[in-house]
Amino acid sequence: KRPPPPFLGHVFLPAVEGRRRTPGMRKVFLEGFPERRAVMTVDGRAVYWERTRAPGEAGPALSPTLSPSLFGAELRRRFFSVPADVDLVVAMYAELVADAFGHAPTLSYRGARWGDPEMAELAKLLREVPHPNVSHLDLSRNPHVTNLIALGSAISNGALVMLTKLDLSYCRELVALPAGIATLSALVELILEGCNAFEACPTLSGLTKLRVLNLANCLRVTALPPGVQHLRSLSSLDAWGCRALRALPDLARLRSLRTVNISYCRALGELPPLYGL
Repeated sequence: KRPPPPFLGHVFLPAVEGRRRTPGMRKVFLEGFPERRAVMTVDGRAVYWERTRAPGEAGPALSPTLSPSLFGAELRRRFFSVPADVDLVVAMYAELVADAFGHAPTLSYRGARWGDPEMAELAKLLREVPHPNVSHLDLSRNPHVTNLIALGSAISNGALVMLTKLDLSYCRELVALPAGIATLSALVELILEGCNAFEACPTLSGLTKLRVLNLANCLRVTALPPGVQHLRSLSSLDAWGCRALRALPDLARLRSLRTVNISYCRALGELPPLYGL
């Protein structure tokens, strides 16, 4: 006897009347999706999957929200007694995700224990789903992230255009930033504190609104990012504990600069002229 086909379980999506959704919808429950067994929370501040994990189970505590295309592909592998329902569920899911991300000002994945695969999933989601109000992306304390290539590509293709704050602090294995980061023209704060493996950064001269650059405890940084001397809006530069930092560029033209922290930069030699500050 052939085993039954895999069953999705239960999908609870908001009821729809024409184009209007039942108000107060906060969660989507999915049972049967590996590693996504719990809920998607939409709270106006963060959109993520909570996981139900067995005692002692390792791995990410949160997972990126599935992009509509990945959700549809996964759903079509499952059993539906009425096949036409698949397209209906996929359409409802896509509408829900678009609504959630369309209103969220912050995406917070702090301490989610992500690695590069999860970052690539997030990038795919941001490529597919409009997010016009997202101004803060918190990816801090994800110690297994080594690169942001997929996210940089999504940014280069129009994602996160309204982003004002990017927090990557304590992503301890992150080695470099992709070139796409340098196209975030609205960015005001870039936080890389505690990125112990961080070494390379694209030129930042295009970040004309950047006010805060935090590189504290980036132990392998030997020089400040290219173009930092052209950041006319920069008011705070923190390089505390960058023990491999060897030199500073000429900062005299940065008339907005108010704070420069270079404490415990033990390899730092002669300072440039600062008379224009």
